[in-house]
Amino acid sequence: MPLKPGQAALAAIAFVVLPVLSTAAHDPGPVPPCGADVSPVFPTPEESPAIASWRAAEIDRIHWIPPACTGWSASSGSRLVVAIAASFRFEGDLQSLLARAGAISALRDARYWSTTEHAWRPLALDAAALSDSDPKSRRRNFVASELTRGSQHYYWINDNRTGSVVYRLRVLERDEHRVVLARENASPVRAFATTLFEPGMPQTVEFIERRSDVWTFYRQAFERTGSPPRRPSASTCTPARLSSRAIPT
Repeated sequence: MPLKPGQAALAAIAFVVLPVLSTAAHDPGPVPPCGADVSPVFPTPEESPAIASWRAAEIDRIHWIPPACTGWSASSGSRLVVAIAASFRFEGDLQSLLARAGAISALRDARYWSTTEHAWRPLALDAAALSDSDPKSRRRNFVASELTRGSQHYYWINDNRTGSVVYRLRVLERDEHRVVLARENASPVRAFATTLFEPGMPQTVEFIERRSDVWTFYRQAFERTGSPPRRPSASTCTPARLSSRAIPT
């Protein structure tokens, strides 16, 4: 099911650079790995990620409420929820994965395929960790020891579609085998002199966990209601594929 321009921006903001598929009518809705059940379910490491989306009508029909483990308000309405579940093999530990998650400057190496330009384009023209919410407060990348439970961090991205945006990163959970990271835009997201998202309108939460001999990755992107009307972009991209250097997680 194709996304509108603003919803495509949500996917990119959440670092979700994959095509989004609609859900079946009987689907229970997005269920993050906070208990025994998960929806969509985790594929094997050899399979492609499982992807699903729920629009406002579907969310209302199933009476979906954000689980507490997401850090999202239970009273928040939503226009769109996107979930991705994947499994992968990794011989390192969680500390090593968190070092990649904190390597904000590596986002400059991420690429997506533009269907309008018929070329690989950089996801971020520039990116940096910040000392606070001021985009001028650049600092070195975050290290794993800084990403402690309850900590809050800021980073900045300048991409070729929405320009300069500051994001907030919160560590909701962390132990030896599991970490939960929440992200949201701390500054407005704009394109073509139009505000696509006010601060905190799109939010994402990521669950990374060791399960037996594999790791699982689950991401939910959530667009709150109340977003302003969107103006179609001059060029539409389909962020469907990444280079091997794409995401530092």
